[in-house]
Amino acid sequence: KYDKQEMAEVNQYVKEKLHDAKDFIKAIEQRNDTLAKVLEYIVEKQKEYFYKGLQYLKPMTMGEIAGILHLNESTISRTVKDKYILTPHGIVKIRDLFTSAIKSSGAKDDVISSNTVMFQIKELIDLEDKYNPLSDEAIATALKEKGVKIARRTIAKYRGELEVPSSSKRKQYN
Repeated sequence: KYDKQEMAEVNQYVKEKLHDAKDFIKAIEQRNDTLAKVLEYIVEKQKEYFYKGLQYLKPMTMGEIAGILHLNESTISRTVKDKYILTPHGIVKIRDLFTSAIKSSGAKDDVISSNTVMFQIKELIDLEDKYNPLSDEAIATALKEKGVKIARRTIAKYRGELEVPSSSKRKQYN
């Protein structure tokens, strides 16, 4: 049999553990709520991407979402870390939906996503004459004609990310 002192200690221990469990459940609910809010914003902002494809991905940063949701940017980063979303284009890492912006000199003088520029670079390379492939400079010129002013070295960087070799290595011979 337990005396009053031991029963009081056991009661206190059980109360503390119950309180810890409630706090834990509350933290998980808050985490799920944050993820839901982040995904709602992403889906709303990137509607065209979900309907039409990668070339319609708009520039979006974690800082932008953090400001709108009144959270810290690191909270957004932790929320999307190692999380995936099923889209009409397959399973996508949520983090990949965040892209930087490149100034466009189009009619609206707005910005476009770096992913959109990478898509345009890939498109130009796919359509090029394989016997006379486009140099990075020629790609930069072609993009400039489309209203996207981008440096040759940035083209080279994006081409590397796309795992597309340089024009000399893409050239085919008879």
